[in-house]
Amino acid sequence: MKFKAEDIKNSVEDILHSYITEPDQFSSLLEKAESYSILDGGKRLRPCILLAVCQMLGGSINDAMPFAAALEFIHTYSLIHDDLPAMDNDDMRRGKPSSHKAFGEDIAILSGDALLTRAFEIMSKEIALDMVQGKALAMNVIVKSAYEMVRGQVADIKSSKDVDSAYIEYVDNYKTAALFRAAFTAGAYLANADEEVVEDMEMLGTNFGMAFQLYDDFLDYDTDDCLNYAVLFGKENALNKIKEYMDNFISILDRYEYNSEIKKICFLEF
Repeated sequence: MKFKAEDIKNSVEDILHSYITEPDQFSSLLEKAESYSILDGGKRLRPCILLAVCQMLGGSINDAMPFAAALEFIHTYSLIHDDLPAMDNDDMRRGKPSSHKAFGEDIAILSGDALLTRAFEIMSKEIALDMVQGKALAMNVIVKSAYEMVRGQVADIKSSKDVDSAYIEYVDNYKTAALFRAAFTAGAYLANADEEVVEDMEMLGTNFGMAFQLYDDFLDYDTDDCLNYAVLFGKENALNKIKEYMDNFISILDRYEYNSEIKKICFLEF
């Protein structure tokens, strides 16, 4: 039985709630802050992609579920830290006050740290249970992507008005595309795919991640104070780059059967 895109999304919500329950009067401040950020909805795009890729390649969605949850924990931690005054200084996230506005900067930082740490706990426990190579490789690529994301963030906050297109692409490739690359690649490892397939999935993640960031830049063109591709090189050039990346994405994905659910999940963005 194949999971539909909406079923995959619901499964992600269920697994996240299994790791972090709604806070009650006995919950600690840290647990409340974690819950506030991780259970606030969101698109769940990265974990859904991981699961859909695993399914497309013949793997078990149930076995991949903890890794999907860990990836969403990492993504959520990055959003908490990204909103901080020292970073992007955003007071709102998904229609409600950012974590640092709701709990203070100290607890926001620590809740992000906690979510990142718990992601490693979740994945390492799964590996310890059965020592499957695919799970170890999936954890490795997810952990690597978390580091790459930080590299991209550093490059982004230290950029100047003199940056060129190569610099912007470097930032986007690490800050945004890294976690998408991990979603596609980890899904392949969890399905025990061969190296050629893994390389295809890595390219899918890169092309989709780059298009995703450029599209976000395009939508924020009139309101974004950041130096992004659309602002520096124009909306038309940004649209052309998006098309280039998405054409590459489709050309690779169409080599694989049972890709319809991945398309449904990804094309909601475009």
